Amino acid sequence: MSLQVFTEVEVPAQTVLFFRERAKQKIQAEKWNERDQDLKAFNFVKSWISEFAWKTLLEARKARYKWADTYVGNVEDAPLDFRMWFGGVERTVGIRSRELKDLQRWLEVPYPDDRVRMEETNRIEDFTIIASISFENDGAAKVRLYGAVEKDPFIQVLKQTYRKMSPAQQEYFRPVALRHFNYNLMLKLLKEADTK
Repeated sequence: MSLQVFTEVEVPAQTVLFFRERAKQKIQAEKWNERDQDLKAFNFVKSWISEFAWKTLLEARKARYKWADTYVGNVEDAPLDFRMWFGGVERTVGIRSRELKDLQRWLEVPYPDDRVRMEETNRIEDFTIIASISFENDGAAKVRLYGAVEKDPFIQVLKQTYRKMSPAQQEYFRPVALRHFNYNLMLKLLKEADTK
C-alpha cells in the first residue's frame, strides 16, 4: 500500500468544532479521570473525524449503513463504528486513523492490544480501514482513506505483531504496517454496498 494512493474528504470546520465540544462532554460523562483528559478527548475527535469522512463517502453513494456516531457510555456497550449491508448481509466496518505526519513517519497504525490479548475478536470489525488526518488553519480537517483489510487476515497480523506501550496514551497497542491494507478492497466496499 502506498501513501500516494488515497481518497480524500474534507471535514468542515464547524463539524470539527462540534466533535471537539462533544469530546469534552464525553470525557466528563464517562469520567476519564485516570489519564490525560486533553489527549483522550483529542483521540475521540480524531476518531469521529475519520468516521465522518467514511460516512460522507457512504452518503455520496447512497449506501445503506448505521454509524455509532459520537457514542457516550460504557466501553463494553459501545457499538462498532459502522454497520453496512452487502446483498442483504450485514457486515461491520471500523476506521483506524492517526495524524498524517505520524502515519508518514511510522508507516503503521496502532491497534488496541486488549482486543487480541483478551481475545475480544468480537470487537474487531469485519473490515478495518486506515486513514490519516491533517488539520487545516481554518479549523477544517482533511482525511485521507488509504485502504481496508478483512477481519480474518487482520487477526492473524495482530497475533504476529508485538505489543508496544504508548507512554503518552498509557496503553498497549499492536502496530500494524500499512502494507496489510488494500486500496482496491476499500473501493470494493463502497461500490458493492447495498443502497438505501
